Amino acid sequence: MYYRKFGFTSQESFNSLMDAAGLRQEEEGVFSYVNCAVHEIGTVCIAQDAEGVCTDYDPRWAVDIIFYQEIPAEFLPFVVWPTPGSAVHWYGGWEGVYAVDFCTNNPNDPFCTLAPPTE
Repeated sequence: MYYRKFGFTSQESFNSLMDAAGLRQEEEGVFSYVNCAVHEIGTVCIAQDAEGVCTDYDPRWAVDIIFYQEIPAEFLPFVVWPTPGSAVHWYGGWEGVYAVDFCTNNPNDPFCTLAPPTE
């Protein structure tokens, strides 16, 4: 299984990609996902004013997906790598797996570098 975070250009582009990959099905007007678990986050606030009111949103449609099989290649351009512990949503129990994958894909990120021991 693979846990990834994605930033799609829109909810419509996400749905189209899921449909094209055969990962979403519709029955009597109800959609469900196939071979994956999906959490659509939507737009994410990236800046707030002093009162905590959002002043800027990431324009991408944020989605977390756990794929039960290999990640389809057409999804790879949309993978995003927020620093572990900083994202809006996490699948419970997957934080450690994500951290390892994050550091494998971002080895020079400060999160992945051990500080030298202090005396």
